[in-house]
Amino acid sequence: MDLQVRRLRDAVVQWGPFVARTAGYGALSCALGPLSPRRSVSTWCMHRWCVTAADALGIRIALEGAENVPTRDRPAVLVANHQSTLDILVLGAVLPIDYKWAAKKSLFWVPLLGWHLAISGHVPIDRSKKNNAETVARRFDRALADGASLLMFPEGTRSEDGVMRPFRAGAFLSALRADVPIVPVVLDGTHWMMRKGEPIMDSSIPRDVRVRVLPAIPPHEAGTGTMRDRIDRLRATTHERMAVALEQIGGRVERGTSRVALDEPSLDLG
Repeated sequence: MDLQVRRLRDAVVQWGPFVARTAGYGALSCALGPLSPRRSVSTWCMHRWCVTAADALGIRIALEGAENVPTRDRPAVLVANHQSTLDILVLGAVLPIDYKWAAKKSLFWVPLLGWHLAISGHVPIDRSKKNNAETVARRFDRALADGASLLMFPEGTRSEDGVMRPFRAGAFLSALRADVPIVPVVLDGTHWMMRKGEPIMDSSIPRDVRVRVLPAIPPHEAGTGTMRDRIDRLRATTHERMAVALEQIGGRVERGTSRVALDEPSLDLG
């Protein structure tokens, strides 16, 4: 069989049920989410979609530190390393709480999926606009003020090789502005299953993922000083604790470089 035909067949077999499941839970979220208190039906749909989709794709998730997951009445900023498109699916399966995350603006135009994202209060990211960072930060501020947690990938994008890179400032600014803790989360295994740019999962790779939720880092660990000083201190502390934990579960970290992303967008730190 021609390689391209085989890849197309594999994609249909792999993603056909996924698309159907997305449409089903998306429709339910759109129909009942706005009618439920705090959009609780949409939160339930997101969690069930992640659990059932991960199971259908054969992804086995080993979770450690479940006791560190924020409760519904104590919001936090969860920060995770970003290895693959599958990370949202994996994290959504182990985080049964109301959290908001940043998604590419183009996803909000996808029928049902995009409508669900908008109804649930997730934040669109328009990377074509250079001055979008502060707008996004203020939307995150509103989500935290409303009592929801945030899920952010401080590296800013998926890793090309599965190695954890330096962090941007946005997640730490949001946590300090709202006076809520940072909850670090590390995961390993998704990069090998579906590398950046690949349309299908690699069938030769075991579909095992390890996730570890670390104890919360309270805002006071950022110390005193200017907002920039506090952000840098909190970012460095978080990066170091995540680096140690990620290596413990088999992941890789870029060592010997700054913990600060050099290409991070400008933010209003006032």
